[in-house]
Amino acid sequence: MRKILLLTVFLSQLANTNGQTNSVNTIRSSFSVSIDENTVVKDLKGNRVPYATVLKLIATGQFTIDLVKDTHGNATECKLREVKKEDAGKRETYMRIPGTENNPKPQAGENFHYRDLATMNKSEMLSANDYKDKIIVLNFWYGNCKTCINEMPLLNDLANQYKNNSDVIFIAANPDTRDTVQKFLADHPLTYTVSPQSTSLIDDLKIQIYPTHLVIGRDGKILNSYSGGLPGIDEILKKDIESALRYNLKLASKTN
Repeated sequence: MRKILLLTVFLSQLANTNGQTNSVNTIRSSFSVSIDENTVVKDLKGNRVPYATVLKLIATGQFTIDLVKDTHGNATECKLREVKKEDAGKRETYMRIPGTENNPKPQAGENFHYRDLATMNKSEMLSANDYKDKIIVLNFWYGNCKTCINEMPLLNDLANQYKNNSDVIFIAANPDTRDTVQKFLADHPLTYTVSPQSTSLIDDLKIQIYPTHLVIGRDGKILNSYSGGLPGIDEILKKDIESALRYNLKLASKTN
């Protein structure tokens, strides 16, 4: 199977013009880069970087890829380099683990299998009964995923909007150990109910793209599934939540 890493890169460049007051011009550009094991990716010294190494470095969020073009504007190769301060605004927003293009993924309409989940408190579990019959907003993430980190402020704002609504529960599943997650959350707070060591849930749902978001209705069926970094993910999820809440109201009116 051909292994592909697909990146969509957005770049914001700031330019100041002189005058009585400084004005800022923002130029936005974007490009898509699809690379596989045959793509030539070089470091700053001109040495070719193995594909597996490229994947690992990109996933840390500390490295990025530039396109190298010839005099005619045609891309000739990719250059791997460390992220710099001037890269502010540049981010890889979509990452696919190689070889997963045709693998099964969570689909709308599939049944969600409830289970007890670990929490950040070693002595407590999130019982399946605690979130069964609720609208579940489920986020799959890990600490070295730059895209996961970038969208956390949006997810926090979203969860705060529903903090007084007992019908909606937000869960963030992570495969890492509790101690590892605890250290990460000290710098990147997350208002979701965080579930570390959730490999069994991740394997059951065949999650292979990070971040992945699921919205699950009170009937236990997946309403929608979103993978990769999506601009405005908070608004996307909110529409699904509101749709699920309206559906609940319709059911309640029919039974009364």
